[in-house]
Amino acid sequence: MRTNRLAAALLPLALLAAAGLAGCNFSANYVGTQQLVVGAKTSGAAASGTAAQSTPATIKVTTSNGSITVRPAMADPAAASAAGVSISAEIRAVTQERLDACKIVTETDAAGTLSISVLWPGSGREPNEGASITVLTPEVRGTILRTGNGTITVEKAKGVVSARTSNGRIELTAPASGVDVESSNGAITIIDAAGPVKAETSNGRITVSLTDTAQGPCDLETSNGGINLTVGAGFTGRLDARTSNGSIRYSGLSPVMQKITRNTGEFDFGPGAAAAGGTATAAGGTQSQAKTSNGGIEITRR
Repeated sequence: MRTNRLAAALLPLALLAAAGLAGCNFSANYVGTQQLVVGAKTSGAAASGTAAQSTPATIKVTTSNGSITVRPAMADPAAASAAGVSISAEIRAVTQERLDACKIVTETDAAGTLSISVLWPGSGREPNEGASITVLTPEVRGTILRTGNGTITVEKAKGVVSARTSNGRIELTAPASGVDVESSNGAITIIDAAGPVKAETSNGRITVSLTDTAQGPCDLETSNGGINLTVGAGFTGRLDARTSNGSIRYSGLSPVMQKITRNTGEFDFGPGAAAAGGTATAAGGTQSQAKTSNGGIEITRR
C-alpha cells in the first residue's frame, strides 16, 4: 500500500516532465479552457438600439500564474460591437475536480468598468494553479491589468493602460493615451505610444517608441537592462538620461544639449528649448527621464 501511494504521488511529477513546460513554475496537470461573452447584442436589440453598451469604458483583469492579453476583436467596428466582449481563460488546476469547479466571473460597475477574474473553488487558488486570460473587445479603451506571474499584452488601447506583473514581460502596441506599466522581472516594449509613458522594471530592457506627434513625457527606469527610446518631432521638454554602468548614445537628434558625459546626458527638445536658451522646462516643456543601473541608453529620432 505504501508503494502504491508513493507511485501515485510521483505520477504528477512525471506528467509535468513529459509535458516539457520549460520556463514555467506550474505543476498543475489539469488544463481546460472556458469562454464567456459579455454584452453581445441580439439582432432585435441591435435594431432597436436598446442593447446594453457592449464596449466597456475600462477593462480590469486580475489573475495569477498566467498571462493577460487584451486586443480589438475584429477590423469591422460595427460587427465587433454586436459580438460583445469575448473572454477566454486557460485554467490550470491540480485536480480535475478543481478545474471543473473554476469559472470566469465578471462584474460591470456604474462607471462602465468590466472586471474579469477566475473564481477558484474552496479557499481559493492553490500555489501551483493559474489562469491565462484573453479578452477580445470591440474597442480597447482603458485597461487595468494585474497578474502575479505572466506576460501582459495590449493592442491599440485608446484609453490609459495600467499594467503590473511580478514576473513577465509587458508588450503594448499603439497605445493612444497614457501608459503606466511595471514588471518586477521582465522586459518592457511599447511601440508607437501617443501619450505619456511611465515604465519600470527591476530586471529587463525597456524599449519605447513614440509617435511623431507625441510630446511625452517619458519616465523609464530599469535596475538591470538597457533603454532604447525613439522620439518624434513633437517630443518636447528636458530628458535626463543616466546609467551607472553603460554609455549614453544618441542619433538623428537636434536637441539643445545641456550636459553630456559617458554615463549621463541632459537634452532639451522642442522650439521652447532653443527660444529659452536651452531651458526647456522653464519654457513650459515637460520633464522626462531614462535611468538604468546596468546597461546603455540609446535615444534616436523617428
